[in-house]
Amino acid sequence: MVTFNLKLSFVNKQIFLMLYLRARSFTLRSFLLMLMLLMAIPAFGGNMLSVRDALTLANRNEIILVDIRSEREWRETGIASVARPVSLYDSQFLSKFRTIIKEANGRRITLICATGGRSAWLQKELSRRGIRNIVDVTEGMLGSTAGPGWLRSGLPIVPYTAAASPSGSGTYTFWERITGWYKPLWINDE
Repeated sequence: MVTFNLKLSFVNKQIFLMLYLRARSFTLRSFLLMLMLLMAIPAFGGNMLSVRDALTLANRNEIILVDIRSEREWRETGIASVARPVSLYDSQFLSKFRTIIKEANGRRITLICATGGRSAWLQKELSRRGIRNIVDVTEGMLGSTAGPGWLRSGLPIVPYTAAASPSGSGTYTFWERITGWYKPLWINDE
């Protein structure tokens, strides 16, 4: 089932509609209509999924959901019940991710992070490295402008235990720890 993930909130859709209806010129109306259509992106076809669609497809074994957040984030919120925790910040991330690709057997690999930013970035980075057919859960675990997210949607989670995770947390400098910005350790690897 293909769904559409509108990147506009309900209020923004209403504002666009009001602007469209009040626009007097044909050119302005055409521009606003085209802008509204461009913001309606097919979720699965456009390599994006909502959290509910991700849960449904993972339960049907049609996708593999990979939680790329840090170990600290997993401990704070838990992990989606159908997700595999593989931290983006693990120095062995690429080799672990390639193992998941081999296990996928044609299923799409779907990425989830906190708010959709890191998963969208990683989707592009993996594509640049020749790894395609990756899907992004744009809402993330905590929610974003794309939707309420996994937790606020009340979808099932499980507590994180380090023993259950195939991922390590990586090594960070003091500055990275206090600022919260962690550059993935594997980023310069090819």
